[in-house]
Amino acid sequence: MGQHSSASASRLLGLDGFEVVSAELVGGEWQLAVQTTATVIGCVGCGERAELHGRRTVRVRDLPAGGRPVVLWWRKRLWRCCEPACGVRTWTERAAAIRPRAVLTERARAEACRRVGKDAHAVAAVARDLGVGWATIMRAVADHGTPLVDDPMRLDGVATLGLDETTFLKATLGHRGRKRDPLYRIRKLLLTAAEQLTSRGRVRPRAGLAAGDPTGEVAVAWQGKEVLRAVYATGDLAHARAALGRFYRWSDGVRVAELSRLARTVRGVEAEILAFHTTGGCSNGSTEAVNLLIKKVKRVGHGFRNFGNYRLRLLLHCGIRWQSHQTVRLRGRHRRLVA
Repeated sequence: MGQHSSASASRLLGLDGFEVVSAELVGGEWQLAVQTTATVIGCVGCGERAELHGRRTVRVRDLPAGGRPVVLWWRKRLWRCCEPACGVRTWTERAAAIRPRAVLTERARAEACRRVGKDAHAVAAVARDLGVGWATIMRAVADHGTPLVDDPMRLDGVATLGLDETTFLKATLGHRGRKRDPLYRIRKLLLTAAEQLTSRGRVRPRAGLAAGDPTGEVAVAWQGKEVLRAVYATGDLAHARAALGRFYRWSDGVRVAELSRLARTVRGVEAEILAFHTTGGCSNGSTEAVNLLIKKVKRVGHGFRNFGNYRLRLLLHCGIRWQSHQTVRLRGRHRRLVA
């Protein structure tokens, strides 16, 4: 590689304090021989000018370039102090971009933390992409992610704290839903607000209930759901209390076990429900959204045995504002030209 090509490759590498000596494509990977740009340094003990004592090559994985993996062959300089009275004899140079005995550059370790934390990628997947072990990536996540999670400024602006509780109940038919089950086919329509159903959407629930709800309990439960929704549709606290009263009377009158149990639960948290009207529309929607993100992280990780790792990955994904560069779209909608 010529001097001009070496300088261009060094600029493309963009690693402060390093220059590319040679570049070779081997087995689909870029192998870059690099060295530090410093040629004159002082002894770490006495400050006298040190002399070159030799070199030792170490291999370090860096970020991919041009869609290909990159391995840096760092020709580390060994320095020697020429001052006889100095207790320091020889030492190996160090660089902030590459930790001692590291197999990844610091920017590769930071990118691994971003992928696991911000993008919620599996640690094993990131490890495969970089050609290292799971523990290597998790150490990078801990080193770069822990300061972000422990930063007290992270909680600035937090006004409320939401909690989520999930209860698992047995399926109505005693098995998982199947596409031919009448109730399973209309499950999403039953969860949709009545006023949002189209004319066709109103016909399908009636047909499904007629075929799969001979006792009428599901239909009653659906109607009870709509009666309870009316509590939130009211405009003030007085009307909300009246709507709750109608829900209680409905639940007591139809004598369906699930609705009776729901009514008891609602009575227990009536103050919290009515707080929607006293707090200007307080909702647990944000909490539910975060809960979905938590489940995604748990699913990607195939479960966690180490609570510390679990907590760190959750907070990195759900509790950090990542400073990421917003890529400008190359293509998109253009304004129509006006004649």
